Amino acid sequence: MREKQKRAQLERRLTWVFGSPRTGTTWLLNLVCSHPHVLGIDEPGIGMHLALYAPGALGVPAAGFNFQQLRVNDSRAGDDDYFFAASYADVWRHSVRALLIDRLAAHVDRASARSGPVVIKEPNGSLGADIVMSLLQASRLLWMIRDGRDVIDSQLDAAQKGSWLAHFGGGLEGGAAERLSFVEEQAHLWVARTRVVQRAYDAHAPARRHVIRYEEMRTDTLSTLQSLYGWLGVKEPADLAEIVARRSFEALPVESTGSGQFARAATPGLWRDNLTPAEQRVANGVMGETLAALGYEA
Repeated sequence: MREKQKRAQLERRLTWVFGSPRTGTTWLLNLVCSHPHVLGIDEPGIGMHLALYAPGALGVPAAGFNFQQLRVNDSRAGDDDYFFAASYADVWRHSVRALLIDRLAAHVDRASARSGPVVIKEPNGSLGADIVMSLLQASRLLWMIRDGRDVIDSQLDAAQKGSWLAHFGGGLEGGAAERLSFVEEQAHLWVARTRVVQRAYDAHAPARRHVIRYEEMRTDTLSTLQSLYGWLGVKEPADLAEIVARRSFEALPVESTGSGQFARAATPGLWRDNLTPAEQRVANGVMGETLAALGYEA
């Protein structure tokens, strides 16, 4: 019973940060984990393993898929032979929940003596947000939102050969056709991630969900952090203003910013300057409806 109570207490401590990569989640994690009682877990990747993006798995363009086909989990849910089939949900959901709790409990036990919230940055695993949150309903969902066109602009820079992402291998040569194809595929992926996180957010308990917009966080970082700490139920650090200033984009060394760097730029709306007219048309064509639903001008 004691072990069961320990697992239940851990679940209530968990906060999952979903949305999309290149939305400021690293900045957010570094800020919130400046608190002496908050533990951060950076990109465990479990969402990427629980939800499979069909276009990527099949190696075909996403344009021919409808939303229910974009994840293998959805397109094959009615297939009894599929491991995560709906007909076997009573079996695999119990096992996956136990896997999540056990693995995170081990991480918390080994990583830190901090006893407060555990903030899990998982933007690249956002296609699995609805699965994770439905299995861990006592945990919290923090949705980080950013204009998807700025997301793609940042991803495009990171994908170039010689950028900070190059150590993973590959990279774009930078030709117009290659860039345009990249923009279109990433736009579809951004829409898929956003819709899944929206679904998870809508289904979660209101008191245990929270939204941060990157653009608002850049405008007033201090208030954003104060609101976040209040939602997490922990007292803000006495030196929060100094922490915010120290971890701001402006405080970074000039040589560590700019094209090809992880901290490339932090100005909302740069997609208007960096994406070509053709790339903007493609991005808006794919993302327009979802952008408008989030309150962005499409």
